Amino acid sequence: MKNLMNRADGVAQGQRRYAWLPCRTGPDAEENTKTSGALEEGPTRMMGRLLRLCLWLFAACGAAAISVSSADFNWTSITPSEQLKYHDCFDGFRCARLLVPLDWQDPANKATTVIAVTALPAAVPEDHPSFGGTVIINPGGPGGSGTLNLLHDGHMLRDLVDGNKHYEILSFDPRGVAHSTPPADCYPSERARGAVGWQFRGMVDIDDDPAKLQWHFARAKAHGDLCTRVDLRFHSTAAVARDMLRIVDRVAELRNGTQHVHPGFGQAQRVIGAAPDNDGLPRIQYLGFSYGTILGNTFASMFPGRVRRMVLDGVADPYDNTGRVRSCC
Repeated sequence: MKNLMNRADGVAQGQRRYAWLPCRTGPDAEENTKTSGALEEGPTRMMGRLLRLCLWLFAACGAAAISVSSADFNWTSITPSEQLKYHDCFDGFRCARLLVPLDWQDPANKATTVIAVTALPAAVPEDHPSFGGTVIINPGGPGGSGTLNLLHDGHMLRDLVDGNKHYEILSFDPRGVAHSTPPADCYPSERARGAVGWQFRGMVDIDDDPAKLQWHFARAKAHGDLCTRVDLRFHSTAAVARDMLRIVDRVAELRNGTQHVHPGFGQAQRVIGAAPDNDGLPRIQYLGFSYGTILGNTFASMFPGRVRRMVLDGVADPYDNTGRVRSCC
């Protein structure tokens, strides 16, 4: 494995850490789903990559604790646009606010939501022969801020995926999260949010004691009940996956000057579902962690013909995110 994004030949199995989703559909798709020989590089280099990845995951879990001063960049200074219009921000990054439909399933609904996007340019110009395109990152959550994590670890991630090819790294705040608007906030104030955080710090770790598990389960249920006061009808994983497709197309339009049709959920399945590689449609290159693996799987299920390369690390159980709440203890 020369680098992570240069491999696209299989789905990792057994104890392997990287799950590659098929990048093609049709009769030759089986060739793309064989067991990856991905970890064939020398053990020292491989372990180095894994260690760096694990360190990034610890940082991703603490995304909410990352603080960026408003003096560094004022997101409200960007006028939301249906096109991707970048502004210089945060000393070497580029930021944009992308306007997308609130309800992808109802074209008659003209309401919109704004997605905050941050990109770290590649180490080479985009017209350089070694430029490999854009890699979209999702740090997990659900509810993790992609923009904050990119500011914190963007350079490390770029180094991680770079090799023969050099990539732009892009992330975004899913609808309702962090700098995306309108916010989906379960707490009436920052003071209330902070109080809950301190309460959580005072709780004991979960081990084999059923009483401790009950405490954590009760806290999680109370948090869920609190969030029922917020209108989350349009904040599904499927909606975020559709937002990602819009980002993929807008990145390609900005880079190539070519416009693409943006169908709704059903149309996208019919038009794009079995698209061949030579049709000129832009395809996602994606790196997702934890809940980001569910988002990646959802994207690949909805738009299988729009995947070029996809790495899913720390694969999450979709039942735990979409199934019924199980009884506890």
